[in-house]
Amino acid sequence: MAAGPCAPIWGKIVSLQYVALAAMATSYQSDLTQFLNKLKQENPRLETEQLKGRAEFWERDVDHDLQEEFEQARIPQKPYVYFNE
Repeated sequence: MAAGPCAPIWGKIVSLQYVALAAMATSYQSDLTQFLNKLKQENPRLETEQLKGRAEFWERDVDHDLQEEFEQARIPQKPYVYFNE
């Protein structure tokens, strides 16, 4: 912005815009957020069930010896796989 007689006014307008945006950002909740909050209130065990399900499917012990065998058995891919020799 150029300095001049309007410079103080522009600074106040910009700072008011930031204050308004900050207030809106803290009070606004999307429809999805409202739905999820309502769902969690209606079913308080939901989060613990989610963590339990995640643990069942994703938290697995890794067999490092088996992983090493897989890496050693890997066959290098040719640069252009669609070309027949």
